[in-house]
Amino acid sequence: MMAAEEAANNDNEVEVQVYQQQLAVPALPHQQQQQQLEPEAADYGLVKHLLAEAEMEQKQAAMHVQAAQNAVTAAQEKLVVANNNHAIALAKVDQLKSQFQTEIMDENLRQPCRWNDMYNKLILWKESHAGDTCVNYDAKKDDEETKRLNRWVITQRSAYKYWNNGDKKHIKDHRIDALNKVS
Repeated sequence: MMAAEEAANNDNEVEVQVYQQQLAVPALPHQQQQQQLEPEAADYGLVKHLLAEAEMEQKQAAMHVQAAQNAVTAAQEKLVVANNNHAIALAKVDQLKSQFQTEIMDENLRQPCRWNDMYNKLILWKESHAGDTCVNYDAKKDDEETKRLNRWVITQRSAYKYWNNGDKKHIKDHRIDALNKVS
């Protein structure tokens, strides 16, 4: 009989619980306060943990930023050194070039080529025409050789203009030096 009584009691308790839920019986004031504190305590702990993680990430990000800034500073210093070395090297090249400019020009003018042949003819023209390098051509009076020299001088003056404007592909530097020496 005891088992039957226990089953009846359990059934009664369940019915009471269902009835209270249906009526929505409010909890006692101290029970409400305890229920409110528990979620807040859980939220506070979570917030505290998330805040600690965010602070850690912030510190790590600041360290990464500092490392990147240090790397940029080091790279900028290396760039300054490289630019200085480049400027020194260019100055040395210019110095050597100016030292040997005449030797380079003379060596290149000794090489057999059409340009050098015409250059030598211009020198002869200058000597025979009282220092004048203006080769005028008159079809009625002048020969074919004078006509070729006239065309060559015109071409060199045109190449010189290009060279002065920065277009160096039309004439070589040693030829500019040679023409400046003649005029």
